[in-house]
Amino acid sequence: MLRVDNGNPWGTTSGLPSALSLWAAGLAIDMYWNDPYRPQQNGVVESTQGTSQRWAEPSQCAHFAERCRRMAEEDRIQREVYPAIGGQSRRAAYPFLAHSGRGYSRSWEKYGWDWPAALALLANYRVRRNVGKRGQVSLYNRRIQVGEAYTGSEVDVQLDALSVQWVITDRQGQEIRRRPAEGLTEEAVRTLAIAKRSTKRSEGRAAQRAAQRAAGVGQQQTGSEQAS
Repeated sequence: MLRVDNGNPWGTTSGLPSALSLWAAGLAIDMYWNDPYRPQQNGVVESTQGTSQRWAEPSQCAHFAERCRRMAEEDRIQREVYPAIGGQSRRAAYPFLAHSGRGYSRSWEKYGWDWPAALALLANYRVRRNVGKRGQVSLYNRRIQVGEAYTGSEVDVQLDALSVQWVITDRQGQEIRRRPAEGLTEEAVRTLAIAKRSTKRSEGRAAQRAAQRAAGVGQQQTGSEQAS
């Protein structure tokens, strides 16, 4: 069992579970999320992180790599050196926490990871979406066609784990249609890639932004030449 906050990579702002939580579900690891803005629900961890921040003095670090090194070192000191519990370090006081007792290897995961368990977790979520101008909603950075007749309306979307389809319903709970959950595959979840944008789309947007910047620079230069 893991108790985590709602920040990346544990949580998302989309209302759907993150790729990491789906992967953990496939390993039979239960995830418990703190309520938003309630860090005290995981107070020991939050306090430990705050102490590491103070001890490491990140503002004094010359670069990011040094900051990472100092944070790791202060975490180690808190865990293995500092006499926090009856004169003992946390590691000495709770040696059984060093390992869960469950073995793990990448080769084992290939055969032991449970795809239906990951789907079952996702199927527990129902999210509300506004239908865009093109009659689409977005799930895990993918456009799902609802229908232009529903543009501007709100719909609910939930996964059917058996068919691996998105089930789209209106506010009254009436099913509108089903769509294949494209991109939602065992391989995509295991490699934490379900929410990654397509390479071609990303490259196209990058090229468009570069062209816009170039056009802006050209306009500035033309304006300067005319002024002179």
